[in-house]
Amino acid sequence: MTSLWRIGTTVSEAPWISRTGAVNLSACRAGETASIASRCWFEIWAGGEVEHGRVALVMPKQMLRVAGAFGPLQDLGVSAVMTFTLADGVTDGTTRLTLDYKAVGSSLSGLDQMVPLVD
Repeated sequence: MTSLWRIGTTVSEAPWISRTGAVNLSACRAGETASIASRCWFEIWAGGEVEHGRVALVMPKQMLRVAGAFGPLQDLGVSAVMTFTLADGVTDGTTRLTLDYKAVGSSLSGLDQMVPLVD
């Protein structure tokens, strides 16, 4: 069973992903400028912490891909990948950002019932 979520928008300024400006991948990890491939995307807060995924692909000014089951999918034993794709926007100085999130799991995972929760 496979599910696909797609979201598209146009952004005027996002330094870490901009096709028209400098790409600052170190913004993902404060103070570091080395490669972020295979690094962990995580959150830490007063009540706990969570690993969202691992950076699988970095193509500056083109694409960022993170492998991991986000949110309610973490408990289902599914395999998932989130891809941020960049393209020139319709207006000068803007970037078209498309987010694709694909998840695959067995029919036992109930993935088809999770679409409204993740969407």
